[in-house]
Amino acid sequence: MISLLPGSYYVTRQTITSANAVRRAKKALLNGFKYLDHHKGTCFVEIIGNCPSNWKMTPLESMKFIDEEMVKTFPLGDIKVPKAE
Repeated sequence: MISLLPGSYYVTRQTITSANAVRRAKKALLNGFKYLDHHKGTCFVEIIGNCPSNWKMTPLESMKFIDEEMVKTFPLGDIKVPKAE
C-alpha cells in the first residue's frame, strides 16, 4: 500500500533469517539512505524479524515460520524502485 502513495520513492521488504538475507537487508537500508539524498520522496524499508518469546517458539522455529509462512503473505523484495536517471 505504501508504494501506491504519492511521494513514495523507494519501498522494499526484507527479512533477517539467514546470512544472505541480512546482506540483502543491509543493502536495502544503504539504498534507502542513498535515495534519500535525491530529495525526491519517502523511502520505506520494512524488515521482517522474529519474536520467538511472544510467538511461543524457539528461535529456529520462528525463523522457519517466517521463511515458510510469513513470506507467502508478505513477499520479499523491492516493491518500488526509482527509475534509472
